[in-house]
Amino acid sequence: MQEASLHWGGGKKLLFEERPLGTPGTLAANSEMFNGDWIVSNTDMVLDVPVREMVEYHLESRSKWTVLTGNLPDYGHYGCLHVNGIPRHYLGVSIISPEVAALATGEQLGTGFFTKLRSAAEAGGIVLREYFTDTLWLDMGEVHLFRNHLLSQGSYIHPSARIHNEVTPGGFYWIGSSCIINRGALIRDSVMLEGSTLLPGASLVGGVLPWFSRKGAED
Repeated sequence: MQEASLHWGGGKKLLFEERPLGTPGTLAANSEMFNGDWIVSNTDMVLDVPVREMVEYHLESRSKWTVLTGNLPDYGHYGCLHVNGIPRHYLGVSIISPEVAALATGEQLGTGFFTKLRSAAEAGGIVLREYFTDTLWLDMGEVHLFRNHLLSQGSYIHPSARIHNEVTPGGFYWIGSSCIINRGALIRDSVMLEGSTLLPGASLVGGVLPWFSRKGAED
């Protein structure tokens, strides 16, 4: 939500699933909220989303359902989304109209965002449109890919990070904002995400330390 607020000044709402409803089920369960077009994000990727350009395209094309797509990666085991017969990589962001949310409610759909819900939409005359981007993205679903992608850009230390003067990071590393590395800690070929801390004597080799977490020597 904090990240979304940096890039979008409109209304925002964070929805938690008490049960694994799937995206259509979540839309159906909250259909009363959809009194206008909404950007829906269920992504586990780090991506510089072209929000305003995508919204402008959605409005100008009078689309009822616009998806953000990119090129299929040449690694990993990713499924593809066919749009106009072209295989695309879905980047986890859609703009949907109240009509799409209403379909999810009317059909009581719990699964199948691009199977059942898309089929119901197309049967109702709603065509899936895409906004394509070649923006670089990082996959957070597979930790090793996320780490490899970040480190492929070279080593980085955020200006707000605090590293003890006796600590020398090794290999490639990515150290985010407000990170702390204490005396006697070791980091090599690893990523520290915002607010994370390596306590005295801790070792992080070939790993990713999550946001605002702490790792000690015994961990």
